Amino acid sequence: MTFNNDPLLPVFVNEVNSQLQPLKKLTKEEESALFALTSDQKKLVAESDYRAKFDYLSSPPNVASASVKSTEVFKSITNRMKRRIDSNFK
Repeated sequence: MTFNNDPLLPVFVNEVNSQLQPLKKLTKEEESALFALTSDQKKLVAESDYRAKFDYLSSPPNVASASVKSTEVFKSITNRMKRRIDSNFK
């Protein structure tokens, strides 16, 4: 499929180029300021990261075997995980 006879293609290309022209002239500082996160966005990212880390570390290993889950080693590991979560995240 070719667009050789498409009457809207040149209009579209000109519009895209006219929108891109000011962005191509930005300095590195202007570009950084334009695309930098706001303080609210940074807080949201940090809170989301904290929640995801907490949720991941709070969940015990996914072990299907009931015999493994009932061993003292497994119980010890999950208890250690819970203590670390309680001491580090609350």
